[in-house]
Amino acid sequence: MININYSFYSKLVIIIIWLLMVTSLSAQEIPKFRIMTEPWMRYQFEKNGKLQGISVDLLELMLERIGSKQNRDDFEIIPWARAYYYAQNYKNTILFSTTRTPEREKMFKWVGPIFTNAMCFIAKKDRHIRIGSPKEAKKFKIGTVIDDVSEQMLVNEGFSLDELQRNTKGEYNLKKLHFDRIDLVIQTLPGFIEGITSLGYASNDYECIFTLNSYDICFSFHKSTSDAIIGKFQETLNQIKSEGKLREFFKTYGFEQP
Repeated sequence: MININYSFYSKLVIIIIWLLMVTSLSAQEIPKFRIMTEPWMRYQFEKNGKLQGISVDLLELMLERIGSKQNRDDFEIIPWARAYYYAQNYKNTILFSTTRTPEREKMFKWVGPIFTNAMCFIAKKDRHIRIGSPKEAKKFKIGTVIDDVSEQMLVNEGFSLDELQRNTKGEYNLKKLHFDRIDLVIQTLPGFIEGITSLGYASNDYECIFTLNSYDICFSFHKSTSDAIIGKFQETLNQIKSEGKLREFFKTYGFEQP
């Protein structure tokens, strides 16, 4: 009688399937992506003509490890609304850093999170503005970035776009807030502090008056991107995190990883 070791053969089958998946992915050429971003201090920004930041360093390392020939020289800084449109409508596109919300879930495929962030309403302290819900903010002038997650959050809360002070760049909102041309902005507090400080204004003059939901910040890919490639990017990100490299990137730019 032949003694069959079913446990051994089960493991062998799993190994063979895994090897076939790896071979399939390696045989599938990694596409050349159009990689787009917008300025966000410490995460993606230009300094001395070179793109830098936590997300930039991270994505470049991920591309290197999956065997892509692309690097940060291929990353483009363009206005968010335009990049957001391209990422939804053109194949082989990557947009970062993108807030992953329920409304956006099916628009893209996702790799992440890079970190998790909370959005809040921010006002000048000397204005003494207080709200108990997003709807109570309707009586104030609120600055948003066109097609940014902050706008989408407010629309979900019942705001119309006509009720918002819409701009193409976040720094325009910060200047308007400083000069009392608007009353509120909706942003992450660390991002706001970075932005307002970079303009030469004192961050202590402002406060978060109401916190909204927390969301993951991710890399978003065009939804036609193959699951094999998404899986490889996610696996690579997980490995980088487990090695502590992402935490090192945060420390390089003066942050503790959220």
